[in-house]
Amino acid sequence: LFLSFIASLMLLSLKMLITERVHAEWKMTFVAFSAWLVLVFGIFTYSSNFTLSFLFWILSAVLLSQTGKKIQVWEFSKNPRFALLTAFLFVLVNVGLLTVMFVSVSRYASELTFANAVQADSNGEGIDSVLTELETATRLNKLSDIFARNLAHARLLKVGEQLQNEAVNPADLASLVEGSFTEAERAVALSPNNVVNYSLLGDIFRELAPLA
Repeated sequence: LFLSFIASLMLLSLKMLITERVHAEWKMTFVAFSAWLVLVFGIFTYSSNFTLSFLFWILSAVLLSQTGKKIQVWEFSKNPRFALLTAFLFVLVNVGLLTVMFVSVSRYASELTFANAVQADSNGEGIDSVLTELETATRLNKLSDIFARNLAHARLLKVGEQLQNEAVNPADLASLVEGSFTEAERAVALSPNNVVNYSLLGDIFRELAPLA
């Protein structure tokens, strides 16, 4: 589809350059087409980035506006139903964009927090620091089985640490055990085809069976 889009736009632009008689329109098309052609060549020869992709699609839009001769005009004053529909769609699209932005920010924050947890573990920080970061990451993104699985494993490690303390509160220990079970089962529910989630759940049963 992408190659078809490039080929069709190239043919339309060349046709415009050959047949256009208005010099100002021809120059506009020629300038946009020259830059667009360089970007098309770069797509297949150079590692693209956001800036190049943005320029490619902007210039594609410019070329399409130059090659498209059919113009449709709507006057809201003459068509109030169309005006109402347009306003409704505008609000709907904006609400959708805001929702997507909110979800994206939340997902990014969860990934950042999870990276902090990995870094804390690599630096040899205590299990409490890792648990705090993992719990935050899981709260920000409840749809990731990776976060749930790692949180379950971290809580299991915390249980092992607590068992070394003779003065441990049984209620706190039970809460950690239940939390580990809950997150492991949630990871299985989120990704039932991932064998790693089942393996972790089995490990938790095996480690905690003697404690029970």
